[in-house]
Amino acid sequence: MRQIRIKEIEEPDFGCEGRPQGESVFVKIWAEDAGTGEEIVCRMEEKALWQSGIDEGMQVWMDERGELRRRKLAVFFPGWRHSTDRALLYYPEKLCRNLGYETVLLHYDYPRDRKTENFSFEQTEEQAWKTVQTELDSRKLNDYQEILFVSKSMGTVLAGKAEREYGLTGVRHCFLTPLPQTVKYFKEQGQLVVAGTKDPYFPVEDLESVCEKREMRYYLVENVGHNLEVDEIQGTLWILTEVMRQIENFIRWESRPPL
Repeated sequence: MRQIRIKEIEEPDFGCEGRPQGESVFVKIWAEDAGTGEEIVCRMEEKALWQSGIDEGMQVWMDERGELRRRKLAVFFPGWRHSTDRALLYYPEKLCRNLGYETVLLHYDYPRDRKTENFSFEQTEEQAWKTVQTELDSRKLNDYQEILFVSKSMGTVLAGKAEREYGLTGVRHCFLTPLPQTVKYFKEQGQLVVAGTKDPYFPVEDLESVCEKREMRYYLVENVGHNLEVDEIQGTLWILTEVMRQIENFIRWESRPPL
């Protein structure tokens, strides 16, 4: 698979005969390899091109069969003590890779044994934000046709901030156990909120009220706290399965906000 940049799309000219009925119509595409500059000419069914949203000037993927795919990026924002290696982020990342996303795993987490150090939320956020900036600054975000942010706890604040600070449009969010500080980034479309009804950091009545008022998609797990876990392993696995079902349905089927 290689990255190519679309230079020109030539629509078919049917002349006086008009568009043929019941036949597939193909468009001609001129492009260049994003790495080598090699000129590429290919064809794509007109309907498939329209459905994909691929257009001139975009950088997309070309697979071994010569088929074009949109470039998709998924960025994973862990919590302060909830790394991307833990199940709530590990399995969504694996799902995204299987769906053709390029994935970025952020690592701003301190060692888990630093419980006693007294960091304010503002200090913690500021330090983690530097990591976010370093990673996002290294990427040409405008080259992606789809961007997904999956975040946990403090990471939900950073994900919302990243979308706003970088002037991104059309970003979809999976907010896992968001904080009250995340609310200013909530939107009606393209967002999924998952939380426990006993989360001590965001009372469920307040969270549910915000989601209802903004007509957001949300899923509440009964009788669990901020980690979305219970003492019994089987119970935790059941919760993980249900949360993953919500996330997968959102990623696969939720309509994308316009770019």
